[in-house]
Amino acid sequence: MKRWMRRTALAAAYLGVVVASLSAAVMLTPAQEVSLAGQTVMVGAVRSPAVSGPGELDLFGQRLPTEIRFPGPVRPRLQLSRLTLTTELGDLVDSPRPADRVGRALAGGWTRYVFAEAAIAGGCALLLGGALAGWLRLPRRRAVAAVVAAVLVVEAVNAGAVVATAVTAHERLSEVPSLGALVGRTKAGLAPAGAPGPAQAPPHAVVIGDSTAAGVGNAPVPDPDDVDRACGRSVDSYASVLAAVTDRRVLDLACSGATIPPDCWGRSAPDR
Repeated sequence: MKRWMRRTALAAAYLGVVVASLSAAVMLTPAQEVSLAGQTVMVGAVRSPAVSGPGELDLFGQRLPTEIRFPGPVRPRLQLSRLTLTTELGDLVDSPRPADRVGRALAGGWTRYVFAEAAIAGGCALLLGGALAGWLRLPRRRAVAAVVAAVLVVEAVNAGAVVATAVTAHERLSEVPSLGALVGRTKAGLAPAGAPGPAQAPPHAVVIGDSTAAGVGNAPVPDPDDVDRACGRSVDSYASVLAAVTDRRVLDLACSGATIPPDCWGRSAPDR
């Protein structure tokens, strides 16, 4: 009876080593840096108890689920917190072309993250397994065998939970042509033509643009209307800053996801 209880306690202890090692690895593994179109994208992982689900794109503090669903509890998380204006920026955000360097770079960053996570999981198992063997005062040979067994079990469980997902995620990320295609687009409803709006004095300036100009992810504007909420306008938008600096009336027409239709590119201004 005592031997059975001892074995049960030992099995529970090693199960704790496995769980603790995998949890620590996912928390400690740093996101991998990927350079795209002059921008820096961090590729890491989002953790969820669900067996499958979307990944995540952290865009200036706004967390957006990906259109792609990934198997497994550990799924890709991409973070973009700063933009630098370059001629290639459009390819990163909304490229109409087939997947090439964007998808391959994201997939490569995810692969590096998975290898780093596996290495950290093995290191945690080595430390925790050694500590457990020392606490149990096992003989040297049995202690070494116990530590090796702990590392092998952790890596085997990690391979099933993370590496299997990594293969699928690598394939799906490599097909992504842009970040816009990764999360899709949600079009805000438009007011009917000629609909009356609130009475206001003519503005001195008008601000147009996408999520960057709208200040998506920051504190919302005071008393936002439906359009302000749909567009993600914030108190730190370009229009708000311009109005505060110049003390002028500025009309904010910036909206998250705003684009210029391709058929308008290159058109000259109409004669007046």
